[in-house]
Amino acid sequence: MGEGYGLPLMSRPIKFGSWMGGDRDGNPNVTADVTREVALQNRLQAASLITKDLEVLHEELSITSANREVMDRVGSGAREPYRDLIKLILGKMKLTVDTITEDLEDLRKKRG
Repeated sequence: MGEGYGLPLMSRPIKFGSWMGGDRDGNPNVTADVTREVALQNRLQAASLITKDLEVLHEELSITSANREVMDRVGSGAREPYRDLIKLILGKMKLTVDTITEDLEDLRKKRG
């Protein structure tokens, strides 16, 4: 499908799956906590990779004009609106990484 074409509401063009932490059909070592830890580790890895890419993009993107949607988000006085927008997204991503890291630490403390 090209630009300007939408997907049906219920479509799933990409499906993620993993057996890691999900082998719970008889393996007594794979508990709910193990599955949760693996899911958190995968989320942390994905969030960290996205954050790294956004940091690179923030450094490289110095365009001084932007469309109305971007300007509405960052304010009309923004000198480099895309950098400002990426900075907002980076703040959210760093909070996501911190939250996942805390959840992993709490889970590991619980297990001992």
